[in-house]
This record gives sequence, C-alpha cells and structure tokens, in this order.
Amino acid sequence: MHARYVTSLLSGLLGGFVLVASQVFVPGDAAWLAFAFGIGLLVLTPIPLLFGDRGYAGLGLDGLAALLAIWTIVASLVFTGETVKWLSFSEGAAFVLLAVGGLTLNQVRLALRISHAAPAAVPASLTSSPVASDGRTPVAA
Repeated sequence: MHARYVTSLLSGLLGGFVLVASQVFVPGDAAWLAFAFGIGLLVLTPIPLLFGDRGYAGLGLDGLAALLAIWTIVASLVFTGETVKWLSFSEGAAFVLLAVGGLTLNQVRLALRISHAAPAAVPASLTSSPVASDGRTPVAA
C-alpha cells in the first residue's frame, strides 16, 4: 500500500469529519476541531516524502495540503462565530477534494505501472492452433 493512498484516505476522512462538524457543533467547537485537524494534516503531509513515494503531481498536492493546513490553523484561531463555521466547512470540503485528487493520482499511477509491466510468458501450446499429426487442422463440431 502506498503512502499516497494512506495519507489521501486519512485526509479525506478527516476533512469530511470537519465539514460535517462545522455544521453540527457550535462555531467555537468547530473551530477547535478544525485547529486540531489542521495540525494533524500538517504533520501527516510530509510522511510520504520519507518513503520517496512522490512525483511532481504528488508534491504539488502535498504543497497545497500543507498550505491549506496552515490556513486552517490560522483561520480557526483568528475568526469567530459564523465566519469560522463557514471557513471550517469550506476547508473540510477542500481537504476532501485534495484527497480525491490524491486517490485518483494513486490509481492512475498504479494503472500505469501495471500497463508497463512485462507481459507474462505464454506457453506455446496456448498460442498455437491445434494441428493433427498428419498436418490437418481439426474442425470444431
């Protein structure tokens, strides 16, 4: 399992939680949840870099996620009331969209690896047509 998949899945689940929590809880509680989530994602974002599991697109998504996490931390401490409620909602939605992008990137990368893999050797008995001992090809009944 790739680190891209794990981090994208976690950020999507946590982003969805913040999205829902921003509408269910009072704005003060939603702000603290968004603050905690921002810190968690900021810690989670560079982990795949340790495994060398990134291309340029993955680095771009990580950079956006890190910037969004920093903004989430700042916004949850600076704003209050309805403003923090709707900012938390939009930040949660943005994290879900970034997670979908990361999961899509992981799937495309996996599909490319599979399509570029060397084909397995196929035995000649499966690729050649059956020939009778006298040289004639049997007719199916």
